Amino acid sequence: MFNRFVLAAAILTSPVPFVHATPIFDSVEEFSVTQGQNNWVYGYYDGDSAFPFTSSDFEEMPQSINGNQWIIHRGDPSGYWTSLSAAGGHPNGPNSNYYRGTEHWTVRRWVSDMTGSILIEGNASKSSRIGDGTICKVLVNDDTVFSKHIYGTEAGGVDYSIEVEVHIGDTLDFAIQPGANDLYDSTRFTAIGTRASSVELPEIAIEQPLNIDGCIEATSPDETLISAYVDNFIDATNIVYYWSNLDGLSEIGPLFEFPLGINQGTIVFLTVKDLLTDDEQSSFMHVCTSDTTGPSIEILDPENGDLFNGNNLTLSVVILDAVDTNIVDYTVHVGSSAKCPVDPDSGYSSVKLFKPSSDSPETPTEITVTAKDASGNTSKAAVQVILQHDNRKQEKAGPK
Repeated sequence: MFNRFVLAAAILTSPVPFVHATPIFDSVEEFSVTQGQNNWVYGYYDGDSAFPFTSSDFEEMPQSINGNQWIIHRGDPSGYWTSLSAAGGHPNGPNSNYYRGTEHWTVRRWVSDMTGSILIEGNASKSSRIGDGTICKVLVNDDTVFSKHIYGTEAGGVDYSIEVEVHIGDTLDFAIQPGANDLYDSTRFTAIGTRASSVELPEIAIEQPLNIDGCIEATSPDETLISAYVDNFIDATNIVYYWSNLDGLSEIGPLFEFPLGINQGTIVFLTVKDLLTDDEQSSFMHVCTSDTTGPSIEILDPENGDLFNGNNLTLSVVILDAVDTNIVDYTVHVGSSAKCPVDPDSGYSSVKLFKPSSDSPETPTEITVTAKDASGNTSKAAVQVILQHDNRKQEKAGPK
């Protein structure tokens, strides 16, 4: 059967393809104590503008401390909890548990230097189970495109993914809004932006069906020709498909044919590229072959219902296997079992069977032929005849 350990080793030692997306921003990796660096500005909403708690309400935080945090002001009684760090921040609640009770949303702003679609992915989670939670929001200019109330009871928080359209100069605000109070409101809120690809992830399909091993059925003792194709093919001059596999074979186009040995495995890679935008995405599929089909057995003689009297019962069979060509014997069962030889080249065998016992009545008798190939697959065929002893030893009687 197919050796899954071979394929497992190939997976571990081979590069796994991934979605090729152009990185645009990373809120954690690009965090800075310099306003405007990497297009990031660190600030807050305080509700004192004509349009409170919107992008027009944004104000920059005035100071950074310890080289890793932005704040407004700390100290009793005139301080605020409002702060931002690489992974998130802390808002100030209208009913603050310690500092001045003014509502502040901490806001990490990215100013777009591009026009197009951006895929934004990140995590929003509370660091403490205590408190009434926070609300994490993403605003494109003044439009809220994501909003989620985060509670500390949610293990790991929420992973989010949104796609937005931006133009040069647009603002993306990642805001943390307090609840009724700011007790234990430290919140993780991350964002990674990548350019949304102009092409969709290519889907690999195999023309041949899979067998019970989850592999393609082997068709010869040497190699099986595998036929792969793009299931979501786009017929356009600017769209190109690139194929390859672990054996170093490659092809360009919607189809990919390659040979694969019996009980072998490989990984097929497919990349689609838009020549106009240089966007590309890749996918892969594990492909294997195995032999799960037993030998074919054809009983040439006798036929069902034949009547035999005497010492003239001969069995003629042809046993063939498309993959395992080294079948040299088979088993015949007629009350008892016996091994019989077969010509491995032609698959033909003819053997004389036993003589009926003296004075036996007409007895329906089943002759069963069993053959096994080198992969352990077994096949059976049977024919039922009528045996009768004849003292005159006539050669053969009955319809045939």
